[in-house]
Amino acid sequence: LCTQLPGRNSSITLIVKTGATEAFSKIPTQLQTILRCVPDVLIFSDMEQTIAGVRVRDSLDTVLDTVKQTSDFDLYRAQKECLVSQADCTKYRDKGKEGWNMDKYKNIHIAEKAYNLRPGRDWYVLIDADTYRFWTSLVSVLGRLDPSRKLFLGSIAHFKDFPFAHGGSGYVMSRGALDAFVGEHPGIGNAYDQRVTEECCGDWM
Repeated sequence: LCTQLPGRNSSITLIVKTGATEAFSKIPTQLQTILRCVPDVLIFSDMEQTIAGVRVRDSLDTVLDTVKQTSDFDLYRAQKECLVSQADCTKYRDKGKEGWNMDKYKNIHIAEKAYNLRPGRDWYVLIDADTYRFWTSLVSVLGRLDPSRKLFLGSIAHFKDFPFAHGGSGYVMSRGALDAFVGEHPGIGNAYDQRVTEECCGDWM
């Protein structure tokens, strides 16, 4: 099946953002469908795990310790301290609200980690665990663009009159964009951690 798909030798890293409370219900489906033929995939969550033999990285382990002590990280700490199943440890928590509070810290740290794990890639494509990406179309579109330009592509949304690429729809960052954002600013994730505590959304940040 995969030999028929284009882009097997393309310089694209597909990044999946998820959370520990949903990962086991969503990631296996992704691995059996749209991720099956993608040559380079990174999966980030809010906890280090292995799902179906695939490593899921903790995107929040490098967040400033002072920020990780805030209430936004109550669920994160509970997951870390769990000695039994995550379902048992978190069944009485408001996982939707607590997961959302924690999720906004992931985007910038994921961009930084992906850039360092896969330096020099032309494109870094981020999706959520419930996003469907048409891989053939994506490869075709990106093949017509110059990755050395600073490009941040996605479905446009607005917050506080500021346009950004909507995270739930998925977005694309070019090599040029991440060279400028991460490459020229080591530790960029920590530079934003404190500000994120006062804002709503990681994709907007």
